[in-house]
Amino acid sequence: AYGRQGAEVLTHGSDEGHVTYQLLNPGWQLIQQRKTDPFNAKLFYAQHPVVTFVAHRDWVTKVAYVAQLQCLASTGVDSLLLLHDLEKRATKWSLDLSKVRYGAHQEPVHSRGVRHWDWSVQYSMFATAGVERGIALWSPHVNRPIAVMEGAAAAAQRVVFDDAHNQMYSLEGRDKRVRVWDIRMHRVLGCIEDFNASQASSAFMTLHYDAHSHRLFVGGCRPQAYMKKGSTLTEEEQENMALAVSQDKNLLALADAKNAVHIYRVGSGRLIFTFTACPLDKGAVTCLKFDYQQSRLLVGTNGGVVLLFNYANGQLLKQYQLRGSPDVSDMCSVREQGETMLYGATESAQVYMWHDSDEPTSLRPIVYDRLNSTAHEQDVSSVVNIPPDFLVTSSFDGMIVVWQRGLVKHSLKDPEWAKKAQMTRGMRKVLYLSFGASAQERGLYGVGAVGQEY
Repeated sequence: AYGRQGAEVLTHGSDEGHVTYQLLNPGWQLIQQRKTDPFNAKLFYAQHPVVTFVAHRDWVTKVAYVAQLQCLASTGVDSLLLLHDLEKRATKWSLDLSKVRYGAHQEPVHSRGVRHWDWSVQYSMFATAGVERGIALWSPHVNRPIAVMEGAAAAAQRVVFDDAHNQMYSLEGRDKRVRVWDIRMHRVLGCIEDFNASQASSAFMTLHYDAHSHRLFVGGCRPQAYMKKGSTLTEEEQENMALAVSQDKNLLALADAKNAVHIYRVGSGRLIFTFTACPLDKGAVTCLKFDYQQSRLLVGTNGGVVLLFNYANGQLLKQYQLRGSPDVSDMCSVREQGETMLYGATESAQVYMWHDSDEPTSLRPIVYDRLNSTAHEQDVSSVVNIPPDFLVTSSFDGMIVVWQRGLVKHSLKDPEWAKKAQMTRGMRKVLYLSFGASAQERGLYGVGAVGQEY
């Protein structure tokens, strides 16, 4: 509401950068039935003139009245964020967001225009979205962003604050996805996706949150509503199927039950990128592992496939197919005598090896070699590398086998192995831990079938 009488403000922007506003008479909603349009127009705004001014150099993407600031706020394709004082009928503050830089690389916040913005009454700040994946938070009259929230898989077309739950929603229309953000921690909480709308024409185009009914509305070729209970969305929670940690890059990769792989920053907990490993009908993700350079991500499935991705952009680099399609339980990347070798452990008691050559990107399966299949009697549960060229595999038969260049060096097992029941002998996972240079600071850590630690 504007002014003492609480007048509402009707605004619109043009494709030439003009902004027009008009104050509406109190009670303008009381439309008279069976009256002509001129009569209703006189009832609405006869007491107030129509005001038009040049606000932007190009298309106005959004303009609205912000009661808390007693100003009109507008954004455009020219990357300007502008506040217009209604009392003085003059620009109160403006900022070219393409000239504001942030981060280590000093990139512009919005280099090619601002698509949308919203205002938070509780936090007194703007959120702006452009063609970049980041969403910027701004305090009025301050020429630097409060934060740039990263973690979206695509550029946001709409942003909406939910002050009551300290959250914000962003719409990634072509991906038919609504992403939920924590505006206090500046990180992603989750997302809602429409997996039924498969055609590009059905992409979501607009977004609205009704705080009274706690419903989130998206508009595409048909309206959809999502219920919100408390602070938890009724989005289907996906079970986590696999994870991998890159200590050097401070990253964590997490795969869910729908084969979506999420890359997080360990220190801040921020979601950096999300991509889909493969369709569910091609197999479910069973394991993840970063390669020895920590620059690529290995993904194993229960369809006998090992996929090699560039986790920075989700590009599939290589695909390795196993005959018989056994479940892949673990993988490992090892540098041996100037060559990079990939090892895959399966639930068919076998270990497979590939030469990770510098072949061009290809989706065709690459030829593999199988190692000695008599080393384990039951499913191989994990495979790890001990620098420089040792390989360790564990199995549900309770054996830990140490390999070197494809040959078995020796094996380990629990001294009480023979006394235990067969179902409790197995090794679920083995890790190589190194905390220093001395032998006392390095070793293998294992978890048994019933949770015992070694």
